[in-house]
Amino acid sequence: MPYHVKAGSFLVVTPTLSAAIKLYDDLQGNPEDVTVRDMDGIGIDVERMRAILNESEPS
Repeated sequence: MPYHVKAGSFLVVTPTLSAAIKLYDDLQGNPEDVTVRDMDGIGIDVERMRAILNESEPS
């Protein structure tokens, strides 16, 4: 499922959640709030999703 990452008027659609989280991290230095939403407009809790993704990675 694609996700969109928004910072101010900058909006990017990413193909995966991990790509959205990486872009979120890259944009954190911006003065605008950075948000991640699914394509239905539902907000994503980035820290919670990051923890879930990290748990699923093989050691």
